[in-house]
Amino acid sequence: MEKAKIALIGAGGMANRMHYPALASFDDVTIVGLCDVDQQRLAATAQRFSIADTYTDYRAMLDREGVEGVEDVTLVGAEAELNDQLQRLESIGVTDLLVMPVENVSGELE
Repeated sequence: MEKAKIALIGAGGMANRMHYPALASFDDVTIVGLCDVDQQRLAATAQRFSIADTYTDYRAMLDREGVEGVEDVTLVGAEAELNDQLQRLESIGVTDLLVMPVENVSGELE
């Protein structure tokens, strides 16, 4: 079975409590990179989920070869620039697993 290569953006509480444990439990997923601007959170999350490749700039992570999907668990307002980058990646075949903060999701559904 070929595993999907997923990159993660955000290493905060919600990511560590909910999103990443669930993602790491899938047999068909390999977490290929993790990005966060906070070095302490980045190191702790990388160690917890055995993620070798870490980044403080999501663009560098997304430019790496082989990323097939992205999970973004960042703060409200942080996703606008990332959306542009993800659209570029989609044009070359990367699957977008963008997770928008709840505040934005409810506003966009109205």
